[in-house]
Amino acid sequence: MVTVLRKKPINPKMAMKPLYWTRIQLTMARVEKPKPEPPSEDEDTDDSSEEKTTEGEQEDEGVKDMEKEEKPEDKEVKDAGKEEKAEDKEVKDTGKEEKPGDKEEEAEDKSKSQTLTKKKSKRSAKKKRISGAPLWDLLEEEDFDETEFVDLFARQVAQPKKEKKKEAKPAKVKVAKVLDSKRSQNVGIFIQSQHLDIADVENAVYNFDMSVLDQEVLQQIYEVRGSEAEVTMIKAQQDAMTDIPLDKPEQFLLDLSKINEFAERTACFMFQATFAEEVENIHSRNEMLHSCIEILTSDSIKKIFGLILAIGNYMNGGNRTRGQADGFGLEILPKIKDVRSKEANFTLLHFVVNKYIEKYEGAEAGTEQVQLPIPDPYM
Repeated sequence: MVTVLRKKPINPKMAMKPLYWTRIQLTMARVEKPKPEPPSEDEDTDDSSEEKTTEGEQEDEGVKDMEKEEKPEDKEVKDAGKEEKAEDKEVKDTGKEEKPGDKEEEAEDKSKSQTLTKKKSKRSAKKKRISGAPLWDLLEEEDFDETEFVDLFARQVAQPKKEKKKEAKPAKVKVAKVLDSKRSQNVGIFIQSQHLDIADVENAVYNFDMSVLDQEVLQQIYEVRGSEAEVTMIKAQQDAMTDIPLDKPEQFLLDLSKINEFAERTACFMFQATFAEEVENIHSRNEMLHSCIEILTSDSIKKIFGLILAIGNYMNGGNRTRGQADGFGLEILPKIKDVRSKEANFTLLHFVVNKYIEKYEGAEAGTEQVQLPIPDPYM
């Protein structure tokens, strides 16, 4: 017995996309033909077998003749039996009495038997379908349009990319470098990041035009400018080798040095741009100085501090580590407003202010003539 696949392999017109399913295969058995046995070498055995077959045939013919002679006697016995059965049948038919409802009952019995046979046949068919051949053995593959299917689901063949023609890169032009590597790198990065053009720098410096370059960039250019020694070395290199161009950082510093009074012009421009801001800073510092002098020399400040010292010693009277103080740290001043009283929205700061006004302002208390005893922080 050899197992053979039921279906032949399919060769699509084009390579198709795979469908990753679990394959079920039904096989069928093929019976191999028996191979003929080779003839025996002994001739004596063949002769004896032939003699045996002839003797057996003669015996079989004698038995058949005996059976033919016995058959007429058996025939007479069978005919006598048939006559007896016919007589018995006549006796039974005479003994039966015809009833009026017998025919109807027979019709009902026939219909019931037919319905039962139909149900049994259906059940047997279902059992055959369930326990018989599997579903895959009963299914037949449907025809479909292979051309359309191939167009839709064929594997896309990656087309080879067209090789781009390698353009011959121009040979790198040899440039002259004078600055050290770190200095040259910093200047080159600054030029590329700001996209600087020497013409824009000249326009900003000569015409005080900040539309292209802002103040910060101009300040950075001022700080990155070349020193006198660097400019001298760059000029010497250019004069010595006129056929070799300068590198970008060296060329930029050389162009800056050619702007008339670049450093002085840029310094004046920066001073003008930052003058108002610097004056404001000086004014705020001057105000701070006057406030410090007033705090040190003001009598009203001393009275307020004396009032706070007395109240604090009274509150810490039962504590030997905090009571009986001759002074206090200034860090307690912003914390006075956090000491709350029994009344809502009334703190120790309110109490200190009220007592100062009652004691030192007198008749002017509650009027506009009362002055703030400390420097105004918003002035």
